[in-house]
Amino acid sequence: MLEVPAVESDYIVYGTAPVGRALSPSSVRIVEATGLATLEPERIAGTDVDMFFAGLDADDLPADLTPLDLEIVASNDERARPLPMLHAPHVMDVPSPAEAPTPLVPVTGPSVGRERSEERDARLRALVADIAIASPCVELAAPFRVTTPRLPIDSISEFETASDGATMVGFASTSTIFVGFVAPGTATLDARPVPTGTVALVPGERVTLDGFGDDEVTIDGARWPAYLAITYTGRGFGSIGALLRYDAARRQYVDDTPPIADTFPRVLYGAREVTFRGVEQLCTYGGAQGADRRAALWCRPAAGGPWTAEDFGTSFGVTSIVARDGAPPIVTDLTGAVWELGDRGWRRVFEASVNAGCEPLCANFAATWFDPSGDGRFAVLGASKAQLLFVEASGTTVTTFAPPSFVDALFVDERFGSEAPLQFTAVTVDPNGAVWVATKRPELFRIRESEVERICLPKVLNDVPITAIEARADGRLFLGATALFVDGDWR
Repeated sequence: MLEVPAVESDYIVYGTAPVGRALSPSSVRIVEATGLATLEPERIAGTDVDMFFAGLDADDLPADLTPLDLEIVASNDERARPLPMLHAPHVMDVPSPAEAPTPLVPVTGPSVGRERSEERDARLRALVADIAIASPCVELAAPFRVTTPRLPIDSISEFETASDGATMVGFASTSTIFVGFVAPGTATLDARPVPTGTVALVPGERVTLDGFGDDEVTIDGARWPAYLAITYTGRGFGSIGALLRYDAARRQYVDDTPPIADTFPRVLYGAREVTFRGVEQLCTYGGAQGADRRAALWCRPAAGGPWTAEDFGTSFGVTSIVARDGAPPIVTDLTGAVWELGDRGWRRVFEASVNAGCEPLCANFAATWFDPSGDGRFAVLGASKAQLLFVEASGTTVTTFAPPSFVDALFVDERFGSEAPLQFTAVTVDPNGAVWVATKRPELFRIRESEVERICLPKVLNDVPITAIEARADGRLFLGATALFVDGDWR
């Protein structure tokens, strides 16, 4: 029997393995620390054994889990995620027969020399190399289907559902601009080249369609976006943003990029019609050329007229402009800041603390959703470093906050301040008001008021970041990734 080392944790995890071998999931036990005085190593015929022992803390887990709820699985299991933090880990002093075990000794500590600590740490790592815990994610009622579109595309960059119920799809592609379509009630992705006429494309140039305008036109019986916000890369000098407008007389898209020399677009994320300063305006947004990487908003009267540029200092890039009934519009940017139009121009009404004093950005809030109805009640901003912000507007009041229920739903290694916090890559809101958040891990999060669910994704999406997400009124849930199209049912 082995005396149990004193640890400050309320739960203990331990296991036995043949000397020089990794633990199997069936050999690992998790128990409450209270009343545990001794342990007996598992007897394995014909070999000496080694053993590990460590504390587990409930605070390191999502709020609805305790260590006793954890399921130990093989590290190659499709549900596997890393073990939680092991507190005060111990191993045997030296591997020994199970009938005459050597004491459990700390891997590190003031009384442990460097060489001995390194040797014990190497044994600990070898022992736990093949075990993990099962993710607490749940399956949706209908399984996801993953397809590889037979198209010359690099990735899916944008989804937006049109007025006829079809979903328009933006791509990152080379040498050709495509718009994809998924008809109502189906999950079949069809893509058509954009008729660009005289808009020049250099062979080998990468084109990313990052945003659609909120106006639509009919082309050959289908609803198309009236405006396309795209970014060219590969011309040898960084990137160039461009706005294409459909010209019905020419039956093609024409260049409508703001021709402002000192604020020329570097990247564009979308275009929207909003009313401010008493005029209905068409605005496109993104970042301007220049070493200071300014955020910019370009606007002109919707009926036609010259473009003007709105100044946002050095906030990297505008990601949305949200119209509000009876109140000035709201602008969000890549720093996680929220801006409101005042009598003296745009003023910052919220600044994400994670980026205070950062140059370049500490967290890039590139995952953005805003209310497509245009009333500005709600926006969601997601970034690296586990940063998620909700923006709500009521009348003239704008409130920005991190949903507390979401932070409580994370493992400690996913939270802000950990070595590898979650990186949010895409967000959307379904017709019932639930927020869906995609990450670089094979899971989605669904946030419904105070309830947070982890949704399992197919194993094929391991290490494949989700780049776009859309929840349609007919129940379809679409995910875009690098050369992959994923569909499921959010209901």
